[in-house]
Parts: sequence; C-alpha cells; structure tokens
Amino acid sequence: MPNTVTSPSVLSLGSSQEQLDLIYLVAADAMPPSWLLRVIQAAGAPRRVIEGSPALLAEASGVGADRIARLIERTRDERLRLQAARDRKLCADRGIRLIGLDDLDYPPLLKATPEPPLLLWVWGESDPSDVYAASVLGSSKHSGYGAKQARRFAAALSEHGVTLVNSGEVGIDTHAIDAALEACGRVVVALGAGLFAHGRDSRQDALYRRIVESGRGAVVSSVPVTTPPDTTNQVMGDYLVAGLAMGLLLVEAGAQSGALIAARVARQQIRREVFALPGRIQDPLAEGNLRLIAEQSALLVTAPEDLLDQLVNASQTLSHYIARSQPSLQLRGRPSVSRDALRVPLEEPDHKVLDHFIDSISAGEIANRIGQPVRGVQTLLYRLALSGAMSKSGPRYRWVDDD
Repeated sequence: MPNTVTSPSVLSLGSSQEQLDLIYLVAADAMPPSWLLRVIQAAGAPRRVIEGSPALLAEASGVGADRIARLIERTRDERLRLQAARDRKLCADRGIRLIGLDDLDYPPLLKATPEPPLLLWVWGESDPSDVYAASVLGSSKHSGYGAKQARRFAAALSEHGVTLVNSGEVGIDTHAIDAALEACGRVVVALGAGLFAHGRDSRQDALYRRIVESGRGAVVSSVPVTTPPDTTNQVMGDYLVAGLAMGLLLVEAGAQSGALIAARVARQQIRREVFALPGRIQDPLAEGNLRLIAEQSALLVTAPEDLLDQLVNASQTLSHYIARSQPSLQLRGRPSVSRDALRVPLEEPDHKVLDHFIDSISAGEIANRIGQPVRGVQTLLYRLALSGAMSKSGPRYRWVDDD
C-alpha cells in the first residue's frame, strides 16, 4: 500500500484553480479522505486526478479503478461545478477561508487522526492555542441541572485557556458556548453540514455570527458551505468535534442522543478520552451518561477540577501518539518549544511568570508575587501541564523532569 504521509505541495492551497480542483474532488464524495489522499498523491496534484487515467491512478495508488472512475465522472458533473463556483463566491463574500491538509493552519490534532478531511472551510479566527481544546456536549433535550453544569464546566475550561469545541446544536452545546464566550474564552463550532446550510436568518447562523464577530472563535466544516445536513455529514461533524478536542465531556445525554455518537467516535476511532457527569438513576436524560460510565467507556467526573486534572493525564498519551504519527508537526510553521506538537512557543511575559515559579505552587500564589491577573498565569501553567512540561495536582504545579 502506498505511503500516506503527505507531500508539502500536494494539498497546500495556492491558486484559485487549485482550490477549485480540490473542492471538486471533495464535493464528489466518492471515497474516504485517506483513499482520496492516496489518489491525489499518486497523481501529484488534484488537477491531474480529474484529467487522469483511472487505470494508471489505480495502479499507483492502490485504490480500485472503478472507484476512481466514479470520482472523476462526478467531478465533471456540471451541477457539481456550478455549486463549487457558488461556494467560492459565498466564501469570498463572507470571509470564509479554505485550508488544505498540508497548509500550516491545518489543526494539528485533527491532522493526526486516521481520516482527517482534506479540506476545511473556516469562518472566523483560528489561533495556535486552539490545540488546547476540549468539548462540552450533550443533548438538545436537557434539564436545568444539565444547562447549569454545561455552563460551569465550559467556564472553567475557558478560565484555564482551553478552547471549547462542540457542534453548536441547541441545548447543552449552546449553553456551554454561551458560558465560554461570557468568560472571554475561545470557541470552535464543528459542523457536519455546510456553514450556511441552515440559512442566513436561522438561529444557528446567528450563533455562528456571534462567535465570529467576537473575534474569539471560528466555525469549521469539511464540506462546501451550502451542503445540507444528513446522516453521513452528521457523523463527519462528530468526527470533527472529537478530532479537534483533547477530550470530550458528556454533560447530559439520553439513550438516543447524538452526543453519544460523538463520544463513541472519540473513544473508538480517534483515541480521545471521554468523560461523563453522573446523573440520577432512572432519569432518561442521564441514561447515556450512565451507560458509558458503566461500560467504562467514559471516566466519571464530578467537578471542573476533576476534568482539568484528567485532561492533563489524557494529554500525555495523546502527545506521544501525535509525535509518532506526525513527527514534523509545527504550529503555523513556527518551531515548537519541544518535540511535542502540544507545546507552543513562550512569549516574553511568560518568562516573567516562570522566573517566579517554584515546585508545588499555585497560579494564584505566583500572580500575587508578580502583581499580574491570576487568569494569565493560570493559563500559562495549565498549558505547560497539558504539554507535558509540568504536572498538576489540584491547584498546584510541578516541573516534570525531561529525560
């Protein structure tokens, strides 16, 4: 089977025609992303796939000639091409960015998953710090208790500099988003459908605009902007949520909740840790949570501090996995401070904080010593813990020896 490590030139978007060619291939939806990647790598460029020979591409890529022929036929469909042209115009009108798998802005956590999308549509501002992300999610049907807990945990993550990721569905997800934005945190909404599938005057579009206009987040999709929601796309949305997050917290989910799909995708396909709040026995709204806990598919947490500590533990396994799967990964092309993709460069104010660091100290104690707001100190120390440079026990931090 051909090597699936990407070549820097194959999926890094350059000219308008290169973008359009890749949109054709992705919109054709004829095969999984990893297979399409192999075909593009075998051809050398998206345009060469569209103009290529199915037999020759099959021989070079290991993907069946019939599948490749179907792919090429779909890319030549006039309706698909008109839709792609409309997609590009909408992107230009509303400031949507297209990010290819080999572009420096592609999210590193997502890139290290088994089936990363070859193209992302991004509305809003992304940031290198979004590598520190976690999901708080649950059902649209929820209780007042569930809404309160969603807000509580989302606010705690934001106060520690962790980006909130979820689907933006009305219910638990939107309560978490509200709390994160109120806490001046960052938010990323990951969609299965297109960015404008619900219409410009919809409730969802109003939420997306709120995130974008805040300057503290983005809305992300892996399909053209007007692609309607369906079962297949919803699963891809769950994949994006799980792939962009270091871990997922299930707040309140019934037995048939779509949030359970995201939790299982995270656990079974993407190697992400899943956490769940306990609920009342025989409460239909907590049935999904209790089932995952009983199956040992989710770790039970009861307080934000539990989740923060558990995310640090989960990040260690995740960082080693990323280092093995993407050894040369960097954030926005800048060298990381270590061999680990979860470590971002330190800024000048960070060094002042670390000059006052001693083992087994809290963020509040350092903030008092240097006269800085505790939130900035807390964010720095927690990110260092997520990166593996520090350990965390409750509110206190220690350096980790780097052997």
